[in-house]
This record gives sequence, C-alpha cells and structure tokens, in this order.
Amino acid sequence: MGEDLIGKKVKAPLAKYEHVYVLPMSTISMVKGTGIVTSVPSDSPDDFCMLRDLKKKPDYYKIKPEWVEGYEPVPIIEIPGMGPMCAQSAVEARKIQGPKDAVKLKEAKDECYLKGFTDGLMTVGEGVVGKKCEDAKLIIKKQMLESGDAVKYYEPESEVVSRTGDACICALCDQWMMNYGEEAWKQQVMEHVAGPDFETYNDKCKKEFIHILGWLKEWGCSRTVGLGTRLPWDT
Repeated sequence: MGEDLIGKKVKAPLAKYEHVYVLPMSTISMVKGTGIVTSVPSDSPDDFCMLRDLKKKPDYYKIKPEWVEGYEPVPIIEIPGMGPMCAQSAVEARKIQGPKDAVKLKEAKDECYLKGFTDGLMTVGEGVVGKKCEDAKLIIKKQMLESGDAVKYYEPESEVVSRTGDACICALCDQWMMNYGEEAWKQQVMEHVAGPDFETYNDKCKKEFIHILGWLKEWGCSRTVGLGTRLPWDT
C-alpha cells in the first residue's frame, strides 16, 4: 500500500540534502502516474503549502517531526518580480492558508509554472546557471539519463476511455520487427513467388506480392498499442 512508503528515507537526484523522506500530500492525483512525485517547495505552491502544514501539524498527518524538521525550500530559479522563491511569494500574495485552498492554489501554480518556465533563470546546476528553465530542462534531462539517475517515462495527456466506457491502462511496449529486406531471404521468397509452385489463382495478386517484396524491409510482428504483444521467446 502507498501508506507503507510514508517515512521511508530516499535519495532525490540533484537535491541539496543527502536524503529526504516520503511524505503524504493530499493534492496528488492517485489515478495518474505513480502517485509519487518530487517535492519542490521553492517553486511549487502546492509543495510549499504542504511542507508548511506538515511542520505545523505532524500529529494530524501521522508523521514524525524529524521527517520535516531542518528541511527548507531550496532556491533554484530566479523569476523577475517574484524572486528566488516564487512559490512562497505567490502563496503569501494570495494569503493561501493551506492545501485546501484549491482555487487560489491553482492560480498560484499556473503563475509560478508559466513564469518559471518562460522567464525564470537557473541559479544552480552544472552547465545551466543563468540559463532559462526551458533551455536548462533539456540539458538536465540529458545529464540525468546519462548518469542513470532518470529513465524516460510516458503517460497519456488525459484519461483514456474505451468504447464501453471503461478506463484504459496504456502501455508503451517494445516492438519486434522482422527484416524482410534481408537479401538472401528476400531472393529466396521472390523466386518462390515467381516460380511455378506458387499459385494465387489471380495474376494481379501475384504481381502485388512481387511488388511488395520489392520494397518491404522491416515490418512489425508484435504490437505496441494497447497492452502490446510479445514473441514467445521475448522474456
């Protein structure tokens, strides 16, 4: 269960702190993604409010005080007019009391994310200090993939519903291809199709076979859509 992860000590890549703790958060959607996200209280109003609330009411959230004590938002982006802590700036400007102020929080989030991405300048990070966030994002992504601290992850933009009204689980699977363009195999098939033992009962059909054999190279023999399919020897 997700609650079993609460309080677990984890390492967050590129973070200032040696380790952080898995903490509860009421505003996370539990029907999308993994349900586990990185907390960035310097630039996410939701995260800022939640950290503030967790520190005020550890008993209410059933956490140990040491899981949040000593952890403060770390400035990483400077935004003109909002400073290095845009989340705190947006929350205080709107007098947001806590995670339940959903409408105000959404306004604050939209402002922080938009201005941060388009106008924000990085203040930390190898090779990205002074760069715009939209440019730094690609550099950091490349660094993390190469170091093994990240993997590519895909998800639908919105809920996928079948014709029967059921919510669908989507998967991006590897696809196996057969190399029909391999010359020795291709020539053998071509000779067979053009030979006397290959009967199609229709000359047009035979011509189509020969035409397709001329351009066919790789062709999928497994599916990537839906839940995908596997070859029997693909473990």
